[in-house]
Amino acid sequence: MKRKKYILSLLILGVSLVIGIFIATSLSSKNKLQAQEVQPTRAITDNIFQEAKIIVPSEKSRVLEQEDYLKNDSEVKVTMTFKFTNKNYKTGDTFETTLPEGFTYTQVIEGGLSDTATYRIDPATRKLALTMIKDVQSAEYKLDLVTRIKFDSKLNSKQTMPFETQTPTNYIFHLYEKTSTQYLYGKTFDKEKNETTLMPTSGGAYGAMDVNYARVDLSKNNLQVSFSKKLMPSGWSDGYVNATQDLSSFKFYTYETMIDGTRIGEKKELKVNEDFDVIEKTNELSQIKFKEKFHEALEVSEGEMNFDYTGFNPISNGKRGTVASWMTFIVYPGTTTDNFISYSRFSVNFFVVELGYLGLGTIVADTNVKENERLVKTPIYINGTNQQLKKGDTFILTNDKDPALVAVDTKLAQEYNVTFNANGSIVEGTKKAISNWKITSDVFGEVTLTYLGEDTTGTLGLDIYTGIDETVTPSYNSKYILSGNGYETNGTTAFKGQAANMKSGTFNTEKNSIAWTATINSLYQKITKITDTFGDGVKAGTLKNLKISSVEFGKNGVKKELVEGTDYELVDSSDHFEIKFLKEVKEKLTVTYETGVDLKTINPKDSRATNTITPKFIFASSTEKEFLTVGYAYIPSYLFTNSPFVLGKNGMYTLAEKVKEQPVNQVKLLINPSGADLTNNEVVINYKSMDVSVLDRKFTVNKVKKFSTTDYTNLLPDEEITSDSEEYPEISIEENQIRVKNKKLTQAIIVSFTLGKNNYYNAAGDYAKISQTNDSFDPVDTTSTRFYFNNNLAKSFTLKTSETYANIAEGTLVVNKNNGFALIKGTKIDLANIVPSNDSKELSSLREVTDGEGNPLPASTISVSGGGYSAWAVTINDDQLKNGLIVKLNFNFTTSGSKSYTGGNSSHPFIDYRGSTTTQSYLNNNWSGKFDIDNSGAGGGGNLILKDMTITMIDSVTNKPLADATYEIIDKDGKVKDTLTSNANGQILLKEYVVTNYTLKEISPPEGYVSNQDYKDPGKEITLTPTSENKLTIPYVKEGKINVHFTYQDGTDIETIDPITIKGGNGTIVNLKEQKAITDQLDALALENLDYRFLTFDKGKMDGSEEALTIPYDSETVYYKYEGLISLKVPELLTFETGFVTPFEQVLSYANTDDFEVGFRDSRQITTSATTKNGKTRGNIRLNAFLSKEFTTQENKVLKDARLIYRNGATDVVLNGSGGELVNNKQDANDKGKKDFNFILDTAGSENRGFKLEVPAKGTLADDYTGEVTWEIIQEP
Repeated sequence: MKRKKYILSLLILGVSLVIGIFIATSLSSKNKLQAQEVQPTRAITDNIFQEAKIIVPSEKSRVLEQEDYLKNDSEVKVTMTFKFTNKNYKTGDTFETTLPEGFTYTQVIEGGLSDTATYRIDPATRKLALTMIKDVQSAEYKLDLVTRIKFDSKLNSKQTMPFETQTPTNYIFHLYEKTSTQYLYGKTFDKEKNETTLMPTSGGAYGAMDVNYARVDLSKNNLQVSFSKKLMPSGWSDGYVNATQDLSSFKFYTYETMIDGTRIGEKKELKVNEDFDVIEKTNELSQIKFKEKFHEALEVSEGEMNFDYTGFNPISNGKRGTVASWMTFIVYPGTTTDNFISYSRFSVNFFVVELGYLGLGTIVADTNVKENERLVKTPIYINGTNQQLKKGDTFILTNDKDPALVAVDTKLAQEYNVTFNANGSIVEGTKKAISNWKITSDVFGEVTLTYLGEDTTGTLGLDIYTGIDETVTPSYNSKYILSGNGYETNGTTAFKGQAANMKSGTFNTEKNSIAWTATINSLYQKITKITDTFGDGVKAGTLKNLKISSVEFGKNGVKKELVEGTDYELVDSSDHFEIKFLKEVKEKLTVTYETGVDLKTINPKDSRATNTITPKFIFASSTEKEFLTVGYAYIPSYLFTNSPFVLGKNGMYTLAEKVKEQPVNQVKLLINPSGADLTNNEVVINYKSMDVSVLDRKFTVNKVKKFSTTDYTNLLPDEEITSDSEEYPEISIEENQIRVKNKKLTQAIIVSFTLGKNNYYNAAGDYAKISQTNDSFDPVDTTSTRFYFNNNLAKSFTLKTSETYANIAEGTLVVNKNNGFALIKGTKIDLANIVPSNDSKELSSLREVTDGEGNPLPASTISVSGGGYSAWAVTINDDQLKNGLIVKLNFNFTTSGSKSYTGGNSSHPFIDYRGSTTTQSYLNNNWSGKFDIDNSGAGGGGNLILKDMTITMIDSVTNKPLADATYEIIDKDGKVKDTLTSNANGQILLKEYVVTNYTLKEISPPEGYVSNQDYKDPGKEITLTPTSENKLTIPYVKEGKINVHFTYQDGTDIETIDPITIKGGNGTIVNLKEQKAITDQLDALALENLDYRFLTFDKGKMDGSEEALTIPYDSETVYYKYEGLISLKVPELLTFETGFVTPFEQVLSYANTDDFEVGFRDSRQITTSATTKNGKTRGNIRLNAFLSKEFTTQENKVLKDARLIYRNGATDVVLNGSGGELVNNKQDANDKGKKDFNFILDTAGSENRGFKLEVPAKGTLADDYTGEVTWEIIQEP
């Protein structure tokens, strides 16, 4: 409870009551450990280097022995152990040792060994230093050094690496570099030791080969020698050549080598059983084991193996095979054979051959076989082993599985004598027409060969032509079998071409008929009769225009037309006909004729007519054999569905027509092709993907003069149908589609119109969808027709040697503007495929992009791709290029000399009718050229020098790279050359810039950093030099923040005041008293209430003062703290009306001219905290008052027994004595932030409410009386 006094009648002073709130804030800080360099104090003379161990991680962490093999330049891990006990080493004491040569580290390596020691390895001195960073008595340190061991390849393969351990450790390494397997081929000999490659008796005589190139120890590692014993020739199914090898026939030598394997020093011969043992493991495997440690080269040479053909059992037919005989030296690590270290193979190759009694040569179609004939020339060899061949001997040739083989009776078949050369190959003699053989085919699929000549022991050959008849379908690889005189052989062939008998039909749209064609007797057998039977869809009694032609076997076979009545007889029986031959016919025949169409007998699902032709052949057995052949003629579906057809004039490979440079396509729509009676026929053509419109919205309707459903030029219009005709359609153009509707139609009509491209650059051809409905036919399934708008892109490109720089080629691409239409975004133009390839580089920094009139365009307007082995190309990235395009490019080259280039292909993207993005090529507008490049610097005006520059943005404190700094690079002419932004590595790369001066101007700093004033507008000049590396580092000061909060004493923000953030570069000194935002806020607070003059500054965790704060690297918070007040304001005077001196008691009322209003303000914080309790936060307040000094005159005369009363509603509160409650104020639950409360305790001119003064009946003087009232502010729960 707080009390203050006020004067009645004369003066009541309003005095503020202050309730103080004190918040004690503790600040904590974390200790930072700062690394300190420990200076050496004294050397450790004890050798604490206990052990050095080396392992090879890539070889399953193999631990190297003191003498061991090692691949040069291997990665190794060296574990070094340092140990001491009961010493008294002090901080700074250092132990040093020198590491051996051979390690490849090039930089200082340093780090910590636990928390008591550090290490440092100096590559220049090879010194390893261990320095104590604490006092230590006993310790064990293990240092793992991962590096490589590498010596000069021309040093001796044996190298030593000594370590200065307590017991000296000397690693002896046998180093090698070769890792690839090696092969060496020897020679083969006959019995007389002459070289031969055909069935030799021995082989070997190998050159020298080092089989221990990995330098392993052959006294304990496993050198195995494997042999090939049974050799099966390639292509053989049985029969082996036996081989024997003798290791003692080889010569063995050793010598010193360089690391790269080059021999140095003299050879020393090694002996079996003296230097090494040969241990036989199996019949095909031995081991060589040296008696003493052996890491040196092991050269093996000479050697011999023998071949035995006993039991050799090839197939009966003569055959040639290849044999490989080998001996392999394999070195394994240790005793296991999981994987080898080195692999060396000696090998000889030779041929074997076995001649058979019967043989088949290469069975294949030769030049006598016409295209699409399923025939092959079949070379046959008989009596290859020179036995007695007798007159009348017969041989059978047939095919496997289902026999169906026939021979062609032709004068082109030949016979000849056969001999064999030295390696068993067949030599065919002079060929002549067959006279000593009879060749017949039978109905059972066998060809019989009968010898008619004199008895002989010679080998004879035949070339005959064979095929397989249509009782079977020959597989791609067919097997032939030749047998006779107790022998058999076989061979294979591949059949191509079509069947021997073929038939097909073609529907003639104009004649409404079918033209039939049959190819008969492609096997050239004797044919006696042909029967042809009409099937579904062929109208009986309509045969006409029958023609038959023949051709002999062979590419130049005689052709002739057969004559009815002379060569054949025709019997026509309405639904079939027969052809009976009047002469012997063995030629291939072509039969053609025409028939009518019977739609009623055709299944609409098949839409085809059928016809069966059956030729009859006679074989040697006089048995006839028929081959039924079915032919089909497909009938257009529109005869059943009456579907419409849409044909465009433009072809697939021709340039589209143009009207004032606009690509157009003239279109004909054929409706009602069958000429049916239709009602309510509607055709819709949808062309949404083509970006076209109907030219002039003009349509022409005609009758049909010439009919075609496939060829625009053959679909000819007749007389025009005018709009007043009943059959003139209603035609409407909707979005991307045309709708054609006929209420009535009795004939075929053509609707002609022209489609034109909306963008004249567009060359895309695509499918239009056509659908039809009417009352007469079932709805037609949607069909599609492709319209072509092949367009060329008006462009040019030149590439020539720069007039200024002899090492630069300048290219200029020009794309012409086209009637104000925009080039299509994504258009790609192949500029130059430069020869030689992979020699050129485009200098993007010199690239210029303008429109057709030379107005600059952003670099991003185009992209350049290609180079290497691909063509250089430009892709357009903008969809608003309506004024053409000019791109100037510069190229430099790896080599000097003459260059050539070709290019000109171009394409643009579009979305097809399926919604897929695809590309459309423009018709080619190709170019080519040549130019010269001189990189020597002597030609022309010298060479253009280009360099790169790396500009790195870093944090000025941490050196961390900074992304997103944006700069303009401005050339000497003031032109902005590039606008670049630093990447994630903080780098801006100036790629291939001409060596000169540029201005670098900052556009925006990295986010969270302040601008670098050196590079702000107008920027700073930088220089690219031709000789040195161009690098520039630009530091940026981090933008730190001081957050200024206006709070209560415990740091709780004053509810109505937002914090203020002061930004600046970290390290900058700032005076808050000079910050306008701060001073404005303080002034505003002072204007709001004088209470806020009690604000105090708290610097929080920051150093400095309110006048001098250092902006932090990140952010910190300071406070202006306010001890919230409760203030009470009351009127200065409480005046009562004038009384009178009278013997009676009187009651005087409040007589001020204004209402008696009490103002109450509570500026304390709203909520409690750890340091601010309930008594110092806003709450419910009660206001009491009592008369603290009696009414007296100036002469100190007391008005005795007078009572001061406050009428609170119906209750009188006597303020004499302890007084009483005048106001009870409850905090507003809906507005807890409310501070100001006003109460009118008395109203001017009122009586008997508010204040009144009871004056006693006597003792009153005629005078002025004044008194004092004390006001009590009491906080309630």
